[in-house]
Amino acid sequence: MLARYLGEKGFGEFRHMAGKRGDRSHAWLQQGNVILDITADQFSDFPHGPVYVGTDGDWYQAFAGHDSGPADYSKYGDYIEAMLSASYANIMGQ
Repeated sequence: MLARYLGEKGFGEFRHMAGKRGDRSHAWLQQGNVILDITADQFSDFPHGPVYVGTDGDWYQAFAGHDSGPADYSKYGDYIEAMLSASYANIMGQ
């Protein structure tokens, strides 16, 4: 939903990045070398604040992340798209 919001606000397309380190997986948004991560603080060794927007990708290398394509929830099928679209509309209406 964050990628959709940013796209609608004119910030362009973000990519859904996903990787695994040990038994833990992680996902973040990326546009070129700019990383946008709102959940990395779940890891005790994350060197930045609770929300990260920047170009320091060193920490992410341990996840061997791969580009999972455009960060767009419509790619997960009609059911997921309908659920998340309804949630997105509700959030945007607040």
